[in-house]
Amino acid sequence: MKILIIQNHPEMAQAIARFLSFALNVNDVDFATLGPYEQKMTYKKAMKCDLILVDAFIAEESRGFQFAKAMGMNSLVVFYAGEIDLEAEGRFWLVLPYTYDRLVNKIKEIMANPAVGREEYEALEERFPELRERKRHYH
Repeated sequence: MKILIIQNHPEMAQAIARFLSFALNVNDVDFATLGPYEQKMTYKKAMKCDLILVDAFIAEESRGFQFAKAMGMNSLVVFYAGEIDLEAEGRFWLVLPYTYDRLVNKIKEIMANPAVGREEYEALEERFPELRERKRHYH
């Protein structure tokens, strides 16, 4: 299994990769960001992966959530306590640190089922408008 980790903090990404190596024996882990100049490379990396593990909020915007939604592939979206008032676990997400002990089983569940549809992401956006894509204007 090949996993792409898209995180806000490189230290957190490295820690998760080490955990996955020990807990799931996954050693094929790549890292990426969603910065304005890295998006094309991140897309290419994601297309070669079996699973995307992504922070929902990157630079205080829902970029990770939107990226997972747009990719339409097996994804685990990670929220952190205090970002939004969301259940600790859903079909395609976990809230850390509350569900850290569920990380391995959640990855197994996601890999055993078809990728969630766009409508499931949109249903979550309806409940939490802060997850909607913001229109950006560049000068």
